[in-house]
Amino acid sequence: MIDPEASTPTASNAQKNCPLGCNKLRLETSDATAFFWQRCGVGPVIMSNIFLATSLIFLAEMEVDCVGADVQCDKIYGFLPSSLISNIATITGLLSAFLLPFIGALVDYTDHRHLLGVVASVTLVAIQSIQIYTVESTWFPMAILQAINGFIYQVVTLVAYAYLPEIAAVVEEKKYRWYSSLYYIVMFGHEVLFIAVVVGISVALDFGEVLTAQLGQGVCSFVTAFYFTISWYYFTKRKAKAQLPKGSSLAKAGFVQVFRTGKGIYNFYPKTLGRFFIAVIFGQAGEFIYPLYCFFINLCVFVSDTHFHLFSNQRFFDNLGALSPRSPRLYRSKDFHSDSHCPGLHYSWRLLCQLAREQN
Repeated sequence: MIDPEASTPTASNAQKNCPLGCNKLRLETSDATAFFWQRCGVGPVIMSNIFLATSLIFLAEMEVDCVGADVQCDKIYGFLPSSLISNIATITGLLSAFLLPFIGALVDYTDHRHLLGVVASVTLVAIQSIQIYTVESTWFPMAILQAINGFIYQVVTLVAYAYLPEIAAVVEEKKYRWYSSLYYIVMFGHEVLFIAVVVGISVALDFGEVLTAQLGQGVCSFVTAFYFTISWYYFTKRKAKAQLPKGSSLAKAGFVQVFRTGKGIYNFYPKTLGRFFIAVIFGQAGEFIYPLYCFFINLCVFVSDTHFHLFSNQRFFDNLGALSPRSPRLYRSKDFHSDSHCPGLHYSWRLLCQLAREQN
């Protein structure tokens, strides 16, 4: 499963020795290994939402006595029970929109990236554990916690993805391609395994919606805590990526960068990168994140850093350039320039560009 060529540590990122007996499951660098284990822990978190959402709707319907397919439900707390999950997603989205730029500034301009990731991961697992006690008398507070935990999950993801440029800078491109595939193989694999275990036990023991959700939260809490412990043991502590601009503050630096990024995309790449991020926006809103479609055939856009959280990251402009497959000309300005090595380039972007060149 693990690339056999990835056993030799590099001088710039020497491997840590795992105290939990997981030394054989290591990649070339500590950060690469950490991201592997982090993806393992993320899978159960994503899938546990399915069972918890079903339980929350069921408990809300029980409270207004409208359980059943043909029963008209009254409103509870001003909303229909069927609107509960969409409201949770809306609150999570608003929290992320207003707070992730600040989190991105903390990642970029301070030395606290690792600490932030640890605190966010502990908080996420703690809320997952608390939600084991989701019953008729506690479902509404648990729904509020779920909205908060959705934002905490975004923080964990943002901090983890901030390590990808540093992994790509050390690992050779061919090996990094394998790692990029491996990360999602293990994540999706754990999602499937988690569903199989929870559904299998619930069917065997004839659990209802509430007990199934409690089982899912319990299994998720244990498994995710285990994997996150290993991942943050391996993730290295990093210095600030950049200095805070003079006269700025952490509270506004992220929002300023969001504005600069949006303005730059509108001015220079409205029909390529602009349309791509419009697709991402609608994809995120529909909770359909992964299948993003490639449409820019005549322009290859190189982007780096925290994947879909790019807007909150100062390094976005430092690693963004555009190269037309029909022309070797590179666009350069004080905000947009090409790095010949593209150390922060994620493999998915490389693949898109390769496909674009092949079709031309």
